[in-house]
Amino acid sequence: MASAGLFQPQNPSRSLVSLPCFHVELPGLQNLSLDGYLPAYLPNPATAVDYVLQYNAELTILRLTVARFSFAEVNDLFNGFAAESKLRKLHISKVNFSPDLLRFLSTALPDLQDLTITFGSILPREGSEISLDAEANPEGFCEEMKNIHVPEWAV
Repeated sequence: MASAGLFQPQNPSRSLVSLPCFHVELPGLQNLSLDGYLPAYLPNPATAVDYVLQYNAELTILRLTVARFSFAEVNDLFNGFAAESKLRKLHISKVNFSPDLLRFLSTALPDLQDLTITFGSILPREGSEISLDAEANPEGFCEEMKNIHVPEWAV
């Protein structure tokens, strides 16, 4: 017998960040960590993006490994950050790692100083099909990585 107030991961209409404990106002929050890969508890990573965006003005450190985010979700998250973001340290989990991700982050977060990305596969370009898991040939990825030049980025 389950209580109506308990979170049940098998209920796809609810996610971890819909719990009441995630609706506490924290206006001066500077360090936010949502850790642990919990796909059953966060079936839609976009809900975590919405949750994080409420703190974007003050965050200096963000650790977001509760889900593996798509490029579109990362794009939505950091396009939602203030133009003069205070974020200096980022650790994020991605489904795919691509040079496009680095290019995007270098423009969206130009003052970022510390970056950690965990990922499941690599892509030479966002939307292409190459995967380390599938024993794919990573030459396209390596060639693209050699062409990245962002001297103004603090990372």
